[in-house]
Amino acid sequence: GLGPCPGEPLPRPGELQVRLLVGAPMFYGGGSGGRVYLCEMDGQAPHLRCPRALRGSPGHPHGRFGASLAHLSHLDGLTCPQVAVGAPLEDDGHGAVYLFQSAPGGHLGEVVQRISGSWFPSQPQFFGL
Repeated sequence: GLGPCPGEPLPRPGELQVRLLVGAPMFYGGGSGGRVYLCEMDGQAPHLRCPRALRGSPGHPHGRFGASLAHLSHLDGLTCPQVAVGAPLEDDGHGAVYLFQSAPGGHLGEVVQRISGSWFPSQPQFFGL
């Protein structure tokens, strides 16, 4: 799961929700390739709901956004956790990593930062895999 934000109360018994990020790097639509679904499973229900999807920047139809996912737990100790999403085929195969900031309740906001592999002097291939 994404984990709580600093100062956020822990769920009471019966309120527990399991949050899961599901990468779908082969998805294509809307001019960008790949999706990451934010799914929830209520402690009482036996099914998974995926009400929200994250996507990479338009113009990268074969970017494979969602090929890798990483939970970055409270990097600064003050804010909610972040999530890193890899898109290794963006930018002509140099790749990219997107950082998303979570908010109280485990919700993910808009992209905070996009780091392209082409920015590095070594010009790595498949950055974000």
